Amino acid sequence: MAKLLDSNVTGVLNVSSTLLAPASKPTNTESRVTSILTNNLTANIQTTLTMAATNVLSVTFNETGLYEIWAFISFGGNIKTTNAANLGMNVGFAGSATIGNIKYTAQGRANGVTVMPNLVSTGAQTAIIPNTAGNIANSTNNTDYLILAGVINITATGNINIQFGAANTTNANLNISSNSTVVYSKLG
Repeated sequence: MAKLLDSNVTGVLNVSSTLLAPASKPTNTESRVTSILTNNLTANIQTTLTMAATNVLSVTFNETGLYEIWAFISFGGNIKTTNAANLGMNVGFAGSATIGNIKYTAQGRANGVTVMPNLVSTGAQTAIIPNTAGNIANSTNNTDYLILAGVINITATGNINIQFGAANTTNANLNISSNSTVVYSKLG
């Protein structure tokens, strides 16, 4: 400021401006709460045969709308007979809630091989890992895993379970391990 006053400035500086402010404070008229629904297994579960789908990771939806799906599933196989090497995995979504539509995919490792099935557009049980020899590690340590990701539109409230089936007709068990988790986040 002193430097400006010391300089030889001549002329008139006119500043004319109007600052308009609202009569009252602005208020936020919109708030958004994000619903996040989760469940995780606290103990290992086991399913046998294709039709014996085990309903696990149940979540109750109290609101309709579009939700993002994210799940981490740790699993392995327990082959009971030498003829039961053809173990795969079916995944489905079912329950008392109404699914308007669903789209999801999976990525993971099964017996050291990358699993990346096509996009699934049904809640019905779908073979995520085909039932061919050696697809799932014969290990009760559950060293295989899947990450499920997608969206689900809930049009009527209720519960949704993830169903797992062993995807075979022989005497083999599919073991889903504890700490497998599902998370649904409401998008709209």
